[in-house]
Amino acid sequence: LISLALAEGIALWGFIVAFLILTHVA
Repeated sequence: LISLALAEGIALWGFIVAFLILTHVA
C-alpha cells in the first residue's frame, strides 16, 4: 500500500509539473 501511494503521488506531481511547464511555455 505504501509503495502504491508513493507511485500515485509521484504520478500526480509529475502531471502537475508537466502542466505548469506547458502553461508557461505556451
